[in-house]
Amino acid sequence: GAATSLSQSLKRVKTATLIDEGGEWLKQCSITGCDTDDKAQTLSTSCFLVFDSGKNYLRGKLPSNLLARLFRERRVSKHLRYLSTGPSYLVGNGDKSRCYYAEFSDGEAWWGVNDDGELDGILQEVDVHRVAFGRSSSIGDKPSWVVIAKNGTCKWRNVPDGLHEALTRANESAGAACPCECSLGMGGSYFVRFLDGSIDFALPAFVADVLESLESDGKLVRAVCMHVDTYDVIIRFSADFC
Repeated sequence: GAATSLSQSLKRVKTATLIDEGGEWLKQCSITGCDTDDKAQTLSTSCFLVFDSGKNYLRGKLPSNLLARLFRERRVSKHLRYLSTGPSYLVGNGDKSRCYYAEFSDGEAWWGVNDDGELDGILQEVDVHRVAFGRSSSIGDKPSWVVIAKNGTCKWRNVPDGLHEALTRANESAGAACPCECSLGMGGSYFVRFLDGSIDFALPAFVADVLESLESDGKLVRAVCMHVDTYDVIIRFSADFC
């Protein structure tokens, strides 16, 4: 997608992390999980950023199953240009893996979806633009997800009602704008943006308040990145003329 947001640092509350030579424009960002720091006995949210320079920045850890495949295939994470992750799950030896979709700068794509045959089939069929992973909405339900293709089509499963309605309108209404950004978070929260700049969301009050403040200041919200493991968010925005 096109570069959309001016940033050279990952801002946190009262702190910032300088990303050397990161680039001027932030093209894509995602929260990739919540890691445990065994020494400090604390939790830390991990994230993945991609800049217009092609450089990426990872804070925290990659999923262990993605790391293992990188080692087997003798590839390095610096060549990743897109990464989305979802809930963790146990594998046969008792280790934890995590759902993920990853794409490299050469166009090769990998994914791990915990034997989800329906999602696996879709990822093989479409040219993927974005993937959002969620959790099961209730006991016995299959995990939720959204797949946005580069041609604007969208497929989804077991998403919150509001998101289901927004995506259905986009798919079925003639001339409707296609979705271009989507994320799923904890407690049924979601965010989706369409190519015409319209957005639809169900967000915690503290996040919705920030969005309202940004829009009142003339900023254009490009994405709200969330994850099913944490209430932390990253909001990507730009001036309305960008």
